[in-house]
Amino acid sequence: MTVSPTRDTPGPPRARARFTAAPYNLGDEDRSHVSSLVEADPRLGASYGSGWYGYGTKQVLLWRRDRITAVVAADLPKNAL
Repeated sequence: MTVSPTRDTPGPPRARARFTAAPYNLGDEDRSHVSSLVEADPRLGASYGSGWYGYGTKQVLLWRRDRITAVVAADLPKNAL
């Protein structure tokens, strides 16, 4: 995958180090798929938290552990949204 640098970032293109998603539904099959990605590539880390995008969403984070040591999902109080 080729990733273009942002306009304010000089230098060569950089690969992405993290990914976040905010699905409304996150079932066992989805968690199993994320687990299989992490098992297939030991550089990947995964974390889950409460949603930030909209009411009832969940948070899913994937990141490259060789680039980012740790990522903590946001756990918002239910009345914060």
